[in-house]
Amino acid sequence: MSTKSSELLFAILAAGLGTRMGGIKPLAIFQNQTLLERAIKSCRDTGAGDISVVLGYQHEKVSIVVPEGISILSNPKYEEGIASSIRAAVNAACHQNYKSLLVLCCDQPLVTGSDLLALISARNPDKPITSAEYAGTFGVPAIFDESMFDQLMQLTGDRGAKGFILAHKQRTTFFAMESAAFDVDAPEHLSLSL
Repeated sequence: MSTKSSELLFAILAAGLGTRMGGIKPLAIFQNQTLLERAIKSCRDTGAGDISVVLGYQHEKVSIVVPEGISILSNPKYEEGIASSIRAAVNAACHQNYKSLLVLCCDQPLVTGSDLLALISARNPDKPITSAEYAGTFGVPAIFDESMFDQLMQLTGDRGAKGFILAHKQRTTFFAMESAAFDVDAPEHLSLSL
């Protein structure tokens, strides 16, 4: 575990089975970098918080690309679905007394550090959730203040942040982030060229 140096913890979700990928999704190469390395770089580029990675499926292989100084959070219940990874991240944030948690997935490779900084800047002190909004929907990257941690710990199954945000829509600031609309779900998505 890295030492806490910020009020904000980034949690990159990279624990899933990624069945449609036919391989280990966080290690898939997109524009000469693994998806996980791209996500870590985006978080680092903000200079705004501590970074953790939630690992589960093929933990040993994926952990090799995690640089020193990045916390690895183990999710032994990864087969349950994305909720288990969110709980692992929230649990770490609680135990280390972080004031807020920024959750993102490693399979949104077009999200940049500038996007994440803009999301952080969009926060409203009167609303405990800040969510990216894209392609007529919303979801991660999203920031949750500590007042939401207990409720996030109740998430179960393959239900991620979107349903949670929907249930707390009145308490959410939405921020347009079109780069988050693209996610890698199948091998053909890796060949996108900009």
